[in-house]
Amino acid sequence: MVDFFNEVEEELRNDRMRVLIQKYRRPALIGLGVVVLAVLVFLGWHYWDKARVERGSEAFNRGVAALRPDPNGMAQPDRNAAKAAFAEAAKVGGPGYKALALMSQAGLLQSENPAEAVKLLDQAAKAAPDAIIGDNARLKAALLLMDTAPYAELEKRLKPLTSPKAPYRPYAREALAFAKLQAGKTKEARDDFFLLSSDIDATDQIRTRAQVAIQMIDAGTAPQLPLIVKAAATLPKQSAPAGPNPF
Repeated sequence: MVDFFNEVEEELRNDRMRVLIQKYRRPALIGLGVVVLAVLVFLGWHYWDKARVERGSEAFNRGVAALRPDPNGMAQPDRNAAKAAFAEAAKVGGPGYKALALMSQAGLLQSENPAEAVKLLDQAAKAAPDAIIGDNARLKAALLLMDTAPYAELEKRLKPLTSPKAPYRPYAREALAFAKLQAGKTKEARDDFFLLSSDIDATDQIRTRAQVAIQMIDAGTAPQLPLIVKAAATLPKQSAPAGPNPF
């Protein structure tokens, strides 16, 4: 009798299992298909992103190589090839290489077309994956505008770069002090230079320039300081970030 009841119970369990399978088979298959599809999409995106980074890196390095002087003196730097390579890197590369390529394009244009160079730097700042690259581009754009833009625009660009955690804070504070001086805000500029002259986060060069600026302001020779501003705004060709110094 016990065996009979066990057999009946086993049959009931089997019947319930068949009912459950019939009831949930379709949702289970759909769920499994969704999981498989999600895995395939992720793997496809990962492969595409890796390929994009590699293409951007290769194009950017070609641009840098095109500008590098031939140690044997057999060939001159090819600006046209560099422009084409940087344009390709900006188009196909990931955020990092896109930003660096745009900054490099700006470096090639800053003398002949500073307005276009500023546009490229603004694009680089938006594309940058972090503040190290993004604020570098923003600071370079502000420096290119030092002689032409009104103080209000320079302040708008530079003020966010002077926050305590900004990677180029001392450079931005120095540029803002020069902008104030050019705008006739001599007292405010002197106060900024005084703070910079003892700023432990500033480089020796920044502190020295600040001390010279204070001396010239006190001596009444501040009108000569725009020459220092122009010297500070002279930017090198961009290749890759080597450290916090944006110059």
